[in-house]
Amino acid sequence: MLGELDRPEAEIAAYDELIERVGKASGPALREQVATALFNNGATLGELDRHDAAIAANDELIERFGRASEAPLREQVAKALLYKGITLGVLDRHDAEIAAYDELIQRFGAALNRSSARP
Repeated sequence: MLGELDRPEAEIAAYDELIERVGKASGPALREQVATALFNNGATLGELDRHDAAIAANDELIERFGRASEAPLREQVAKALLYKGITLGVLDRHDAEIAAYDELIQRFGAALNRSSARP
């Protein structure tokens, strides 16, 4: 809602508060909310041209949930790697950009091939 009201700083603060309050929760619903908050935080920071902070948010999401087996968390990790690569490209850090894309392919390329395979 805060994003829709064009209040990005308040939006970031709300994400940070959610992450602080329930960031260590073990329940799947709360873990999904934390992952979503981290991703949205990074996206909002990127929109504000705070690219290093956006990359840090994506890195935190990848670090926290990179080994998760739940599909919603894996999707957030994949999106974080993609947006990390895009942001690194904006910063002309192309070697790191390529490394992020390579990691995305390494982690999720096989899953993509399985999901698009025909019986």
